[in-house]
Amino acid sequence: MLIIVAALVVAGAGLLVGAVTWSVEHFSSHVQRVSGVFPEGGRPASAAGSLTFLTVGVEPVAGSLLPDAIALVHVTGARTGVQVVFLPVDASLGQSPTLREVFGAGGPSALLEAVESASHVRVDHYAEVDFTGFRAVTDALGGVEADVPAPFNNHGHSFAAGRQHLDGDAALAYVRSTPQPGTTLPEQREQVLVSALFDRLEQMTSGDLRRLQSFTEALTGAVRVDDTLSDTALVQLAWSLRDVSRPDFVTVPVTGGGTGAPVLDQTRAEAVWRYLQEDSLGDHLAEFR
Repeated sequence: MLIIVAALVVAGAGLLVGAVTWSVEHFSSHVQRVSGVFPEGGRPASAAGSLTFLTVGVEPVAGSLLPDAIALVHVTGARTGVQVVFLPVDASLGQSPTLREVFGAGGPSALLEAVESASHVRVDHYAEVDFTGFRAVTDALGGVEADVPAPFNNHGHSFAAGRQHLDGDAALAYVRSTPQPGTTLPEQREQVLVSALFDRLEQMTSGDLRRLQSFTEALTGAVRVDDTLSDTALVQLAWSLRDVSRPDFVTVPVTGGGTGAPVLDQTRAEAVWRYLQEDSLGDHLAEFR
């Protein structure tokens, strides 16, 4: 879902700032902050030099926010590599409730505490974005060219297998949750759109600065981040990411399902956590493909 845009905040922001000069005042007037995200007391140690964002895509439903996608976005200490680690929203971290239920009951702070407790991976920052923002960001880019791996129907849109142009409405329909059995997993569809957005963003750094400016404005207006990221720090972070490569994708392995919620595969999940702690996940991606 909108994890796409949140991933681009950390994976593509350096490209944006390198192409267009934006003032601190611009970020201040557009990027909203979320307070009280980080738990008190003991927390995991930071991996040397790396940064990890907990990113959540949300949909406003009946006056509350429903999480539709959750991921850890890990930026290597060298600031050249990014791994997006998808956490299935309807999975349990080893015991009930599910991640969706944790967020629904306690919001970002409860989710962050649950993820840190299960993974022992320190979360440095939090980023959140909603459906409306995702649609606006995609349209600001003029749409994207997506490589759809298999036919898919959702929310009034039909997608044939193969490369095709998606505007904001179509892209949103492609990544939204669906109860249809036998379809591609949400994480797989999110990867397709992350790649398409990143490709489009890279194309635009060499020209069309007006559209790039519109994209940046839509992005900063759609995203909320934790309140430890000041305006200045946000600009500095974006600039430090100007040399990042295309993101790599991992979905934390789960077991079970059926009538109950899937549960993380503890053995394989522990390997993901360990590599994140060591800032070495990029060297071990083949283990999870």
